Amino acid sequence: MYYELAAAFFATLFFSMLFSCPRKFLFLSGLNGFIAWLTYIKVFEYTSSLVFANFWATSAVAVFAQIISLRRRVPLDVFLVPGIFVLVPGATIYKMFFSFITHNDKAAFALFKETVSIGFSIAMAIFIFVFIFETLNKAVINRLQNNKRPCPVSAETAFLAAVDIGRLMLESGSETHKVEETIDTFCRVNGLLKIQSFVIPTGIFATLLERKNHPLTEIVRVSKRSLNLGKLAEIMDALTRYYVQKIYYSDLTQKIDEIKNRVYYAKYEQYFSAGAAVACFSVLFKGGAGEFFMSFMIGFLAQIAAELFSRFEFPAQLVNMLVSGFICLLSVFTVKFFCPCVTEILIISSIMILVPGVTLINALREIIAGDLVSGSTRGFDAMITAASIASGVGVTLSLLF
Repeated sequence: MYYELAAAFFATLFFSMLFSCPRKFLFLSGLNGFIAWLTYIKVFEYTSSLVFANFWATSAVAVFAQIISLRRRVPLDVFLVPGIFVLVPGATIYKMFFSFITHNDKAAFALFKETVSIGFSIAMAIFIFVFIFETLNKAVINRLQNNKRPCPVSAETAFLAAVDIGRLMLESGSETHKVEETIDTFCRVNGLLKIQSFVIPTGIFATLLERKNHPLTEIVRVSKRSLNLGKLAEIMDALTRYYVQKIYYSDLTQKIDEIKNRVYYAKYEQYFSAGAAVACFSVLFKGGAGEFFMSFMIGFLAQIAAELFSRFEFPAQLVNMLVSGFICLLSVFTVKFFCPCVTEILIISSIMILVPGVTLINALREIIAGDLVSGSTRGFDAMITAASIASGVGVTLSLLF
């Protein structure tokens, strides 16, 4: 168990690096993963239920993440998302689609039920505990919105700045309702009370109604999205400082421009963190020393391959298919020529850097919260991603055998 707890800590820490978590928060992110796995093990020992184990483990993660986010004044997702990395049913999603592709319908249906039950237990725990804390925080949000000031720029400029901040948040992986809340709060702080915004994962629709008979509508399409916890943390910090009048409007816009091009980790750090995270997951999947070291190399090379494919601007699903096929090829060759490892552990551990477990959980969260359009969009995206990963592995295995 101690090896698994250490693996959960470091898997969470290194996955946090992949998603650009600020360096000063890496230890706390890893600690949240440790808490998640410890709670999961203990609850499962007493209940033998995956649903209860995941529910209470996620509850512990949500409470810890909320406390730390309030103390450090950063978005909840900076600690919540890394904390559930070790819980999300990424491997189960992959197995489900792989069983479906290989015409093992009975196994696919059983895995589908397991995926849905685990996913909903995690999403429900997040929804319940986050809803409680967000209800308590509404007074703070209302106080910020009432902290109006004379707008130093025109209404149109402030409105467009709000939409631009929302676009940056959406590109960085923020939830749609948080983007809407940010646009609304920013406009109200600057004295713009008549504002309507509607956000979906691929776009922002906002209208300013301050001018009589001359409404201003801005539509922004968001085509590239990736989880960047560092940018979300910096955006929230800059906005909070502006709301409490610690910085001026010009300082805020300058800070936002700097955040847009911020790079938090060098390429070699991302490659290493991918390999290390994959190696730690091999321990959680009951792998031995051979699986640990070989999965590190496969994860390292897979991250490099993903980077190279992305440079050619291939569609995201094609990149996932190619990288998963590459992972499968390396795993088979490793077992055949280098090390007598368990092929399945190598493959499943390595594809954890690709599987859309967090995306699926966020989709279920939004559906439970009533954001049906955003939740359905994210859920469909997660399913297509998982199918492309399983297809890459399935095609490679069929060619090799």
